[in-house]
Amino acid sequence: MVMDGWLDYDALEDIRVREYSLWVRLYNLPFEAFTRATGDVLGEVFGGCLTVDVDEVFPRNFGYLRPRIVVTLDSTLVGGFYLNIPHGSHRWIDCQYERVYKFCRACGRVGHTYPNCEMTAAEARLHFDNFIGGLCSRLGAPRRRDES
Repeated sequence: MVMDGWLDYDALEDIRVREYSLWVRLYNLPFEAFTRATGDVLGEVFGGCLTVDVDEVFPRNFGYLRPRIVVTLDSTLVGGFYLNIPHGSHRWIDCQYERVYKFCRACGRVGHTYPNCEMTAAEARLHFDNFIGGLCSRLGAPRRRDES
């Protein structure tokens, strides 16, 4: 779903979409994290959370948590991240984005694929590393498993 303000009498070619929403499936979370509150917090880390699709009564889905996030057109999407778990350990959380068909594995942006990326390999790596650094900082988690 694409979301943006609509002004009366705008022509279609004058409309510029700045943000959109999408569902992200978060796999490998601990059982205690399958709550609406966790989905809200993790969704905000991505840029904004509209809602969380979570079963809070039996039978529950423990396969993945599914927040609906808001991202801008130039947002970077990641394949996963480390999450701090109580008792000092870290867990890799896999991210799967629903209905995202054109996704660049080099820069992490939606709308094109790797062979058509406008960034050089070095620019894409720097862009992605900066984004991951910010994401890990917001989560208080390491960038890699061997970091504390």
